[in-house]
Amino acid sequence: LKYSSNGSEGDLHSPGRLDQALLLPFSSFFIPCSSMEGFVAASSRIHQAPTLRGAAPQASPFQHPVSEEAEPANANSGMSALALGAAGGLTLAAGNRRTRRAVRALAKAKGKWDVYPAEKVTGEKDACGVGMIANMDKEPSHELLEVCLRALACMEHRGACSSGMDSNIQMCGGDDSGDGAGVMTQIPWELFSAEVNLPEDKSNCAVGMLFLSKDTKLRIDAKTKLEKSLIAEGFDILGYRIVPVDSSCLGHNSSQTEPWMEQIFVSHPTATGMELDSLLYIARKRVEDNLSYDSLYVASLHPKTIVYKGMLKSTALLQYYRDLQDPRYKVQYALWHRRFSTNTMPRWPLAQPFRFLGHNGEINTIQGNYNWTNARSGSFEHPNFGYRMQEVLPPCRSENSDSGNLDCYVELMLRCNRELPESLMVVVPEAYKDAKGNVGDDQTTQFYEYWGALQEPWDGPALIAFCDGEYMGATLDR
Repeated sequence: LKYSSNGSEGDLHSPGRLDQALLLPFSSFFIPCSSMEGFVAASSRIHQAPTLRGAAPQASPFQHPVSEEAEPANANSGMSALALGAAGGLTLAAGNRRTRRAVRALAKAKGKWDVYPAEKVTGEKDACGVGMIANMDKEPSHELLEVCLRALACMEHRGACSSGMDSNIQMCGGDDSGDGAGVMTQIPWELFSAEVNLPEDKSNCAVGMLFLSKDTKLRIDAKTKLEKSLIAEGFDILGYRIVPVDSSCLGHNSSQTEPWMEQIFVSHPTATGMELDSLLYIARKRVEDNLSYDSLYVASLHPKTIVYKGMLKSTALLQYYRDLQDPRYKVQYALWHRRFSTNTMPRWPLAQPFRFLGHNGEINTIQGNYNWTNARSGSFEHPNFGYRMQEVLPPCRSENSDSGNLDCYVELMLRCNRELPESLMVVVPEAYKDAKGNVGDDQTTQFYEYWGALQEPWDGPALIAFCDGEYMGATLDR
C-alpha cells in the first residue's frame, strides 16, 4: 500500500503513518474509521486484537513523534488497539496505545490528509418520515387527527423541499415545493354527509379521492369513463364533491402541476366486504390503466379509508386541505407520511401514503420485481376474478415509483383473499435467519421458506406502515 504526502511516496506501514488510515477487522473485511473515537469503540468489541502471523511484536513499528504523557490507570485500561504493518503485507498487531496519544496524532494528521467527519454520517436525515396513531377504545374524534397532523409537521426534517438552500436546488430554480406529504384516515362520514346525500347504512358505500386534469374537456372525459366503469359493476353514483383547498401555500413547482381534486361517492345495492372491494378494484383498474396520471389518478377508492396527500411540505398539508381543519373530520386512526424523493422526481400522484401503505426507504430490486410481475401476468388466475382476470393486469405500471408499485402489487394480493399483514410478509420478508444463515423450525420460518420459493422478495431497505381499515401496523424488511 502506497501513499503520497508532501510530494514524497512511502509505504503505508512506514513509521508515523497510522494516522493516515485506520482499518479494523470484522469477519473477513476491513472497515475504514473516520475518527479515533470510532476506532476505539470498534476495537473495544474485539478485546484482544489478533495477529495474522504469530504473536504480537514486543515493540510496535508505528511510533508517532508525539510526547509521552501519563494517564490515569483507569483511562481505557485494558483496551487493545489495532495496528498495521509487516514487510510484504498487511498485518494486525496488538499494542497498548493510549487513546489520548492517538487523538492528538489524528489531530495532527488532519492538517495533512482529509478525514471524513463522522458528523456527516450521524447528521444525515435524508429519509422519509412515516408514522401512525390509533385509539380503538373511544369514539372517532377530531383531536386524534390533530395529533396526527402535529406529528407530521414534526417530521418536516425527514422530507425534502425545493427551498433553494443548496446549489442543486438552485439549479432547478428553487422554491418551497415539498417532495410530498399526506395522511390516510378513516372516512369522515359526518363531514361528507353534511354536503352529499348519503344513505343511513354506509356498509356498501365508498369514497374516491380523484386527481383530475384542470383542462375541462379532459376532466369530463375521465369522469365519464370512471362513471361508466362503476355503473357497469352495478354501482350507483351518489354524487361528487369538489375538495376545498387553499392553493396559496403551494410553491412554484407544486402550483404548476396542481391537479383538480374531486371526491366521488358510490354505493352498491348488494355487495359488501371483500366483494365490494373487488368490484371497486375492477372498475378502477379498467379505467386507470387506459389513462395517464395527468388525466386521472385515483388516490383512494375504498369503503373505509381515504387519502389526503400532495406535492407539499408537511407543514402545508393542513393549510392546503381545508377538510382537515373541519371539527367534523373525526377519526379513530390515521397514518401519515413525509416524502424524501430518491428514485423518482416529485409528483402529486407519487406523494404518500398510497392506498394501503406508507414506505420509508427504497425498493432496490424494483426492476426485477416489476419485470417478473409483468412477465407472469399472463398466467395469473383467481376465482375472485375468473375470466375477468386480465382486466386488472398487469398490477404495476411504469408511471409509479418503486413504493407505488409495491402498493399496487400488495393490493392485488388483497383482492385474492389475502389479508394485509400476510401479503406484506410474503412480498417483503423480514430477517428470519440467524447470523450464520441458519433457520429455525417454527411456523414463521416455515412460512417464509415456503413463500420464498414462490415469490421474489421486494427488498429495500424498507420500513412500511400499512392500513386497510381492518389492520394497522408496521414492518421492516430483511
